[in-house]
Amino acid sequence: MVYFSAGAVTWVQTTLSKAQSDGFVEGAVSPKEQLMLIVKDFCSGDAMTPPFPHTMRPEQDGIWRFRTPDLRLVGWFPDKGAYIVSEMELKSLCTPQRDEQLFQEAKRLRSELCADNPDFQGEKLNDCI
Repeated sequence: MVYFSAGAVTWVQTTLSKAQSDGFVEGAVSPKEQLMLIVKDFCSGDAMTPPFPHTMRPEQDGIWRFRTPDLRLVGWFPDKGAYIVSEMELKSLCTPQRDEQLFQEAKRLRSELCADNPDFQGEKLNDCI
């Protein structure tokens, strides 16, 4: 299952609907289609395939990032097989400073939402999916 924070839903409605691929990955579908595909692959248990060798990876403090040719989704696994998308951004806007903002906001939201149960899945992929 994939859940989206209120902020991520707003981002989808306001930014993703107008976003175009930056063309860096030849033949990439629109960012909107990229989001639909990565969510479908994750929810169905299908292998997450290239163009990236690591479509998802742990970043820091139990925060994970999903990558598509044009999108970055940042969030955490509150339980095995469940991912909460806290923040989203276009790859072209992900400077090191913006990446840090996304991670800090995801940690803040996780702390806020999970104050009574701060557990989350950690650094190993098999613990998360």
